[in-house]
Amino acid sequence: MKKEEIQKLVLMLIIGFGICYSYYTYLFIPQWALIRTNTVKLNERRDYYQRLIDYSANVSEIEREMKLLTTQESQLLSQTSTKLDKPEILVYLYNTAKQYHVIPDKVVFGQPLKKGTYQELPLTFTFSGQVDLVLSIIKHLQYAGTPRFAIQNTKLVNQQGELQVELKMTLYCPNKAVSGISKDAKPPYMIYPFGTATNAQIFQE
Repeated sequence: MKKEEIQKLVLMLIIGFGICYSYYTYLFIPQWALIRTNTVKLNERRDYYQRLIDYSANVSEIEREMKLLTTQESQLLSQTSTKLDKPEILVYLYNTAKQYHVIPDKVVFGQPLKKGTYQELPLTFTFSGQVDLVLSIIKHLQYAGTPRFAIQNTKLVNQQGELQVELKMTLYCPNKAVSGISKDAKPPYMIYPFGTATNAQIFQE
């Protein structure tokens, strides 16, 4: 093959490669990207359409689930406090202690914390009593009482057959004002015989 023919062949190959490269870069790749984008959109619309079909076929089931969730929400709300009233909480804890025959020591309230649509009030309740009575009142506060307390930490010390208990608890309620008394609430039995004072006597200034 002559030198001129070889040069022509090389030139034709270069031109052909350039044409292929230009087609691939400026025509094929953009069109391929557009095809992929449209494919993704089409799949999303198909999924959405399928969800609509599933929803229309299960409307009654979804409505039953919504009613069940609404009922469960109402039950949970009934177990929470409607307001974080510190004097009422204090009276409730001391009356509960009397009911379970344990000796209350003090209630210390923390600062209420707002979290979205609800707020929480941390508090520490210390008391002492026999082992079985202590376990009973802890179970009551956590599972049976109204309001119900979330117990965060429990410290137990055995002293001469009795348990000294420190409960760190949290009380939850919807966002409302928290009525206040002093952070360190003075135990009623230090002023009046336990269980005999009225609310007005307990909280007089």
